[in-house]
This record gives sequence, C-alpha cells and structure tokens, in this order.
Amino acid sequence: ATSITINEPAGSEVISGTYQLNSTITDINENTSSYIYRFDSSSYISLYSCGTNWCANINTSLYSDGTHTIYVNATDLSENSNEKNVSITVDNTPPSVNITHPENSSVVSGQETFNATISDSNPNTNAYLYEIMKSSCGISWANLNGSGTDWYTIINTTNLTSSCGDGNYTFSVNATDMGDNYNDSESIIVNVDNTAPHVTITSPSDLDWVNQNISLDATIYDQAGNGNVSTYKYNDTSGWHLFEGSGTSWYKTINTSISYSPDGDYYVCAIANDTQNYQGIDCITLKTDNTKPNISNILFPQNNSNL
Repeated sequence: ATSITINEPAGSEVISGTYQLNSTITDINENTSSYIYRFDSSSYISLYSCGTNWCANINTSLYSDGTHTIYVNATDLSENSNEKNVSITVDNTPPSVNITHPENSSVVSGQETFNATISDSNPNTNAYLYEIMKSSCGISWANLNGSGTDWYTIINTTNLTSSCGDGNYTFSVNATDMGDNYNDSESIIVNVDNTAPHVTITSPSDLDWVNQNISLDATIYDQAGNGNVSTYKYNDTSGWHLFEGSGTSWYKTINTSISYSPDGDYYVCAIANDTQNYQGIDCITLKTDNTKPNISNILFPQNNSNL
C-alpha cells in the first residue's frame, strides 16, 4: 500500500497566511496523478511535486480561526488507497494590545511601571516586547514581564535622562502570537522629566552695587518643557515674590530702598519648580547703597571768608 507521511504541518501546529503543506508519498506502483489533499470537508485538490516530496500551498485566510483537519490521500496503480490526516489550528488574528499605564502624554520620573494588557487565543509570550525611544536613543525591544493577559516592565527613567536627556519618549509594545501574527501598532508618548529647571540670574551680577530701582533679570528653562511658572520667584526682605515674563525670560523691577533696606549685603535668589517638583535655584549677593554721603562740616575755608 501507499505510504504517506505528513511532514508539515506537525500535529496541533498553529498556521497562518499561505502555508505550504509538505508530505512524503512512496509506493512501488505509484500513481502520482492521484496524490491529493483536502481541508476539512472541502473538495480534494491535487498535490504538486516539490523535490522528492509532494506539496500544496494553502491559503488559510479562506478558513475560520480555530481547529481544522488536513487530509492527504494517495492511490497506487493497483487501486490501493491510503489517507493520513493532521489536526492543526488556523490563526490569522493578531494579538490584542492595550497599554493601560501610564496614560498617553503623562509626565514620568524616577522609577516608573509601564503596564499592558495582551490577549490572544494562541499566545507566544516569549515574543511580547516593548521599547521606549527618544529619536534613536533609549531601550530597543526588550521582553515584557508578566503572565496571562497582564504584562509590565519597570523602567528607571533617570537612566534615560542620563543617556538621552529629558523630553518626549515613545513607549511601544509589539506582540506576536504562535501563528506569527503581530501587533506593533500600540504606543503612547510619555514626557520624561528628571531634571530641575535651569535658573540663571543674568542681571545684576554677583557683588554688584545697586541703588534705587533695578531690574532683576533671570533666564529660566526646563528641558522637559514642564516649568511651573507659578513657582518662578525671587526673594527680598519681606519674602518671596513672583517674577514677570514668559518663555525663558523673567524679570522684576525692584526698588532697592524698600526691598533691600537698610544698606548692606543681601543674598538674592531666583527659584523655579517644574511639575514634578524638581527645583532649580541661582543666587547672587547684592550690595545696596541708597544713603547719600553725609557732609557734616566744611573745614576750609570758613564761611564768609575773604579769599
């Protein structure tokens, strides 16, 4: 009788797309025109020669996802027939992926947990990956941790700041199942912020002598773009006060005879927080002198002298 071995697919294999059925058929009275296959209860279709074996290209998209049976049948010239079958699973549906934490456009700092829900009827958990990138800098395609449908990774964002700087990063998840279907379309943007705003008092300079009205000027810049302008302040003898300005340019006109009185040395600071409560600070010493010289007596010549 004809001998039939189905080489591919193996029993219980998950197949997708266009799949090549491969079988070995031998008989001393072979009748190659009778080498046929069918998918479930559909009509038989002829196999074609592929080297020393017999093959067929199966378009699995014509069939529903789930369990199916492939049959290979051969009859020799003596009308002896044989048939073998293999049970397989068709899967043309990619995994479902949902990034659940953090939310899109979130600001993150320090150690942050990223969570995703991934579900598939034929999961391949070794192929659940993530990356977090700013341009071409960051972490590229590493394995997620977890089980079932709950997956996560813990990222120390301070390492990202050290390597790539603060700013917007794209966090992406790529999940592939046992049928090689993949979902790589799920991503969010997170703003990494581990750095305090940069604060520089630009005028006056440290140890400058000042009197009357001056403009205290400062440049304030937050790399991640998360500056909290309600915290952009300077100090005088009565406490902390808001700067005026916008963008990176901030100032305040100050009457030193009021704000820094009596005359002397004053430690003046500008501070700024970002939305993560990182604080930047810059300080200078101002020397105030709002007192006119005291002339108590003209010693020579005397008043009403003849010269």
